[in-house]
Amino acid sequence: MTSWAERKGASPYELFYDLVFVGAILGLSLSFGRTTSFGALLVAAATFLFAWWIWQETMLFSNRFGDPLAPLPAGGTPREARIAFATRVACLIQMVAIVLLALDEPVGLAANQIDSGFAWASLVATASVLALWELGSRIDPERVAEARKRRAWSLVAIVLFLAAALSPGVFDEGLWGLGLIVLIGAGSILRGREESSMPPTKLSHISERLMLFVLIVSGDLFLKIIVYWNASLAQNFEVIQLVFVSLIVFSFFRIYTSAVVARPVPSRPSGLKVWLGLHYVLSFALLLSAGGMVEYVTPKEGVDTWILLVAGIGLAVSVLAIAALTAYAGPTVDRSRALGLCVSAALLAAAAVAVGFLTPEDWRIGVGTLAVIMVGTAIWTSLLERSRADAGVTAG
Repeated sequence: MTSWAERKGASPYELFYDLVFVGAILGLSLSFGRTTSFGALLVAAATFLFAWWIWQETMLFSNRFGDPLAPLPAGGTPREARIAFATRVACLIQMVAIVLLALDEPVGLAANQIDSGFAWASLVATASVLALWELGSRIDPERVAEARKRRAWSLVAIVLFLAAALSPGVFDEGLWGLGLIVLIGAGSILRGREESSMPPTKLSHISERLMLFVLIVSGDLFLKIIVYWNASLAQNFEVIQLVFVSLIVFSFFRIYTSAVVARPVPSRPSGLKVWLGLHYVLSFALLLSAGGMVEYVTPKEGVDTWILLVAGIGLAVSVLAIAALTAYAGPTVDRSRALGLCVSAALLAAAAVAVGFLTPEDWRIGVGTLAVIMVGTAIWTSLLERSRADAGVTAG
């Protein structure tokens, strides 16, 4: 198995994994704007949380032991070759399970019970992650404690997912939810501060993987609203739609790269947990916003106010998550940037509410207003970044 010390940055195999993985779960956003059911939205959030946990655990595995999909370098022993082959198989099985999870996910968004295929996919994905960490303990026996900490609650969750798959449909949703709570809730508590106390954790590598994850989700925000929708649903195409949505998406990613990408994961206790949690909120809010905007720009007789609220407040929560990342990672001098982002988030939410109730039938006003606020925020963060860079050069 290739050691992490021999590599710099994310490998091509990790990038392929991220693309397949995120691509499989992007379908979640399509139905977000089509329901007023908060219960169904919670089901969608739980599904995405489970998928995020699978991705996160595999990313942490590769960070500690090496890329499970990478070929074994020449000169390895037969035992190392067998372990490398087993980790590759486990990772490939996991990717297939996540694709099936996305296909069977219960986001109609009004499902009262989960599909048995969804429960089976959850079981297989969890078992594959457990297998990876068990194999990791064979790669590096000094890290056997990390696998042991994951073993108990992973096995309990597997049993609950199995019960959900075999149940007659009465308790399946509750059993799956309980399995998720055990897997993520109990697991996070029992693991304690392992991430910050078990070197080597290459924090810059994790930041790079998270940035790529957000990049792909941002691309989905653009593709679903413009390419997918206009190719399959549109009765007519308006250039102004492309302009507004392009400004929103590119402004968002400019804000993220300016405020977050330059900073590695904080090394303070629980820094990685907070960093991953805020990126989960950010990614889910973006998916929520994408679903809202797909529905909002669809030609129809009138536009439901609910749809604009989904789009606008989804963007507002995304900007708030970036503000929280900025405040958590940076020194005191970055607090002003975080405060400014909070103001922008408040403007996005207020604009969505105001436009939704005052001019609900005109999507151009709604999307145009969101675009103006996003562009203004992006310009402000760029100017702030440049002024601080100039100040640093002058001081030097």
